[in-house]
Amino acid sequence: MKQLSVTVGEELVTIWELGAGSTGLLLVPAIFGVDPGTLQVAEALAQAGARVWVYDPFFRSDPGVCGFDEDGFARAIARMKLTDVKQAEQDQAALLKAMGTPRTLVLGICFGGKFAVLHAAAGRTQGGASFHGGGIGGLLDQAPACADVPLTLHFGDQDQSIRVDEVERISAAFGAERVHLHAGVGHGFGHPGSPNYSAEVSAKAMKAVVALINED
Repeated sequence: MKQLSVTVGEELVTIWELGAGSTGLLLVPAIFGVDPGTLQVAEALAQAGARVWVYDPFFRSDPGVCGFDEDGFARAIARMKLTDVKQAEQDQAALLKAMGTPRTLVLGICFGGKFAVLHAAAGRTQGGASFHGGGIGGLLDQAPACADVPLTLHFGDQDQSIRVDEVERISAAFGAERVHLHAGVGHGFGHPGSPNYSAEVSAKAMKAVVALINED
């Protein structure tokens, strides 16, 4: 793993780069930032053959890592509310272009999940994935634009912030073959270090992402 500095607009953004494959994967983290669990996911995907870039989506407002304790969670929620989603999408579009790989994918965790759909709908990527991705239920109108882009969207049936009825609407819009509802897990199942992390379910979701990386 190495750190790069990439210019986005007038800002210099720190990138954690792992791997050197011909498929570029931009990992958009959860509200907790680029923590060890996020880098663990990135390392696994790099080992699967991707060139992975991870960045802090809160670099414009309150950069850094938040813990899973009460204070850390409060800070994470506060900075999420301050984040301009459209600006974040534009920042990521610049990073995807800067990667310069023949294929690009986005994996979004929690807060980052919606961006997998947004970039697919905009035609910027050749695939996208999310783990307990928030905000996708508000993007159902983007489903037709994603029809030809491989997506794999993973949710837990015990997630109190993304309820089962919302997942069912997402499934109806994007296609049941693309939406996976995992039994017995809540929000955070795919984020190592989270109180709700599930190694078993995370492995299933990661397998689907690896399939995207290796898709011709």
